[in-house]
Amino acid sequence: MREIIKANGGDWGGTSVDRKYLDFIKCLIGNDVVQSIQTNTPHIFFEVCRDFENAKRTIKPKSDLKFNVRIPTELGEAYSKMFPGKDLKSKDVISINHNQQIRISFLGDKLRLAPKDAEEFFRETLNKITIHLKGLLRQKSGKGIATIILVGGFAESPVLIQGIKSAFPEMRIIIP
Repeated sequence: MREIIKANGGDWGGTSVDRKYLDFIKCLIGNDVVQSIQTNTPHIFFEVCRDFENAKRTIKPKSDLKFNVRIPTELGEAYSKMFPGKDLKSKDVISINHNQQIRISFLGDKLRLAPKDAEEFFRETLNKITIHLKGLLRQKSGKGIATIILVGGFAESPVLIQGIKSAFPEMRIIIP
């Protein structure tokens, strides 16, 4: 085996999926709470991202099971402090991108989303990866390539693996 095209690409790894999730969380709690957390307790967002990092590996493409991710207690406390008498867990719909609404629920300290909504965090990243790979395979050096090797931590994502297999059904996909 030899490397025909060296590993390359852009900012389309797992951290770009994490950013989409963090944007969603910011829509959930609102700008005032975001600013308060960033000023007073920025470690909360680190914890939010860490919890999502663990949970996002459980997202299975086209699954019927709800996606569950732990929400730090401090996030709910910051929300209640900013909006006395309101509880973050009482929210059931979040508006994002002006025209998209996501239904949510809570079970204990877990935020629950429909699988299709959880997969949405991956959509832009997966599209960029797919477009990039298709461009590489159209180049002269890409002609005749029959195998794609996915590397890095994000390569273990079932959503990424299924997306690449769907976009390149004729290719052999290897995740070392």
